[in-house]
Amino acid sequence: MVKMVAQCRAPGAKKVIYTNQRIATYLNLQALDSTKNSTLKIENIGGENVTSFLGIPVRVTDALTNTEAIIT
Repeated sequence: MVKMVAQCRAPGAKKVIYTNQRIATYLNLQALDSTKNSTLKIENIGGENVTSFLGIPVRVTDALTNTEAIIT
């Protein structure tokens, strides 16, 4: 994920990470088990818990499956 973020070079662009429910669940579990200075965080924004990685929000979409092709 760090490599993916490093490749996104669009200055000023709003970044969002989209994933399916299975991966989002693993990210949430890691965020709950992380240290205070972790790259994964769960924050309450507007009454909703939002998981973020390096400050980039993680959103869930059913359009992605675990068998999706890798983007190169």
